Amino acid sequence: FYEKYELLKTTLFEEGLFDSQKKQKIPPYPRMVGVITSGSSAAYQDIINVLNRRFPNIDILLYSAKVQGSEASQDIVEGIKLLNENSNVDIIIVGRGGGSIEDLWPFNEEVVARAIYASKIPIISAVGHETDYTIADFVSDLRAPTPSAAAELAVPILNDLVLNLSNTRKRLLLSIENKIQQGWICIDQLDKRISTNHPSVKIKNNIQILEKMCNRYINSIGIKYNDWIKNVNYLNRQLCSLGPNQVLERGYSISSTIKGEIIRSANQINVGDYFNVKTSKGVFYGRKASNIKNND
Repeated sequence: FYEKYELLKTTLFEEGLFDSQKKQKIPPYPRMVGVITSGSSAAYQDIINVLNRRFPNIDILLYSAKVQGSEASQDIVEGIKLLNENSNVDIIIVGRGGGSIEDLWPFNEEVVARAIYASKIPIISAVGHETDYTIADFVSDLRAPTPSAAAELAVPILNDLVLNLSNTRKRLLLSIENKIQQGWICIDQLDKRISTNHPSVKIKNNIQILEKMCNRYINSIGIKYNDWIKNVNYLNRQLCSLGPNQVLERGYSISSTIKGEIIRSANQINVGDYFNVKTSKGVFYGRKASNIKNND
């Protein structure tokens, strides 16, 4: 048996049936698990117990096959083909409990190895005990040391998934609440910026600025006007103090011809001509009697 085992192992290895890159990934959340083993065996009961404990009410499809004897290999191959025709099966467990090399030999048959390799559904092998290795273990997509271990590898623990989903839900809700809170803070900040930079606010502020500037200009103009009035009054007083009326008040008089021309020199009129003499108290007429020698 050993020589036959090693020869087939070498042949299949060289053909690439053991290539890890060609192995299919085990689905993390299968809906239906197919099992190929003896339906009356302790291995099947172990698989059912573990599957139901880890993932209650999971669908299990059994193909009760012979796992020992000359007809076992063909029975196992038939089971793989039938389960592949069922589109609802997500993963297949192929195996049996421990035994001698003769008892486990169907899982060392070439037809079984090639059927496992050709399966479109991922297969977990679970043959014998932890120390038992068969050709099926090398060809399958994943090897489990025992049938119970295969069931543990096939499905997750439902309670862990529920707890993980609950924690994920809490994190999502917290994240959403934080996002909403950040959004409201952003809206408040934008609202403040908008209220500060709103056209009506800018217009109001500019009106206040213009009013202040206008008041400053009015006050400045008022101050300059008062200074101008003071200066005008001062000049007016100066003019008045130097004007002809003030001179007349001091006892002087102004002489003018009948035509109104101011007489600045005695030579402006002839002897016998009449002229006017204006005083602070009134006007009277005079007549030139003679030429008076002057210094003109």
